[in-house]
Amino acid sequence: MANLCDEAKERYFVVNEEKYCLKEEVKRAVELYVMNIFDVKFTQLKKFDYIFSRNLFIYFDEPTKKRAASILESLLKNENSKIFFGHADLL
Repeated sequence: MANLCDEAKERYFVVNEEKYCLKEEVKRAVELYVMNIFDVKFTQLKKFDYIFSRNLFIYFDEPTKKRAASILESLLKNENSKIFFGHADLL
């Protein structure tokens, strides 16, 4: 939270017992899914502004890593969208 500006803290969080908690309206705007990246349903998701990959690629050989990266890239909304890879996700 130290790197977050005061405006963002006020907009997205409430303080509860000295801890920052996401506001309920922010929580309602988020959808979480458990899916396999190679499942056809995964590629039919909406387009995203940001995608976070945390240590996904450590389980794959090089050709599979490239395939997974291509799938993630296909889900980006536009040229300003970004994928954030975990430290173990280097290609």
